[in-house]
Amino acid sequence: MRVIQKVCSKKVSNQIEGPAYLHYGGYYQLIAAALSLIALLYYGFSGFNTTMVLCSIGMAAFITLGLFTEMQALKGASLILVQMFAAGSIVLSALFGHFFLDGQEMNVYQWLGLVVFLISIYFMVSQDKSKAEDEQEQPKKKISLKTLIMLILMFIAEGGMMIVQTIFGTLVEDGNTALFSFVMFAINALILYICYLVKALFIHKPVRQVEKKLKFLPKTLLICGAFLAFALAVINILATELTAMVPAALLFSVSNAIAIIVTMLVGGIVYKEKVGVKNIIGIVLCAVSLTVVGAFM
Repeated sequence: MRVIQKVCSKKVSNQIEGPAYLHYGGYYQLIAAALSLIALLYYGFSGFNTTMVLCSIGMAAFITLGLFTEMQALKGASLILVQMFAAGSIVLSALFGHFFLDGQEMNVYQWLGLVVFLISIYFMVSQDKSKAEDEQEQPKKKISLKTLIMLILMFIAEGGMMIVQTIFGTLVEDGNTALFSFVMFAINALILYICYLVKALFIHKPVRQVEKKLKFLPKTLLICGAFLAFALAVINILATELTAMVPAALLFSVSNAIAIIVTMLVGGIVYKEKVGVKNIIGIVLCAVSLTVVGAFM
């Protein structure tokens, strides 16, 4: 699901500017809210309280910031580099669990395992020198300051999402994850569309020209937005449910590792990208690190 999220964001990153981001964001958040509402038919409508609302508001802020900075970062950075920053944000979740949650303290071996996991990310996204020479790739452009800032903000937002999911899953008694997701996505959709209308009607001129240009989203954005909404709804419900059963450090390490490996497989199958020696080393280190983190829980 995280791979779907990143691929959709990459595909539309160069097609969205200005108010179009607000329109596109409101569109997929609205679909995600509708999917969460369907899930509510199974979970029921219990669990509405102040803590749930506060968690939804916090999650809404982080997810909007994360998706916006992700699309901006993808304009100047590769998909796999963005994935690396997103996966590295597990450090924030691990630190929060260690210092603020009972039963999720990490020992020395687990911290070492987490360090090995971060090293494995580097190898998994690296490219062998011989491979680059064979494909006659041009030297990569330097990352701009704006892209770097977007990557850092995305890193913080991704970590914030993990922390909020952990708080809701572990500290909110009888928390309703479907209701949590619905309120979060509904708040986001409402705010984004209000901002879109305000910007289109009162800031941009001439108004009629802007309205005509932004009245309907292109087909590509409609399709990508639908897939993105599905991925977001599933990720949020599953991740929040699992935080009540599995320590955050292990849960997010495994999910991010799977996302990176699947990204590599998609690149190999769809885009015929070869898996180099460094990538294999990274996969092995990743397996070792997750084994260490899980074994000492």
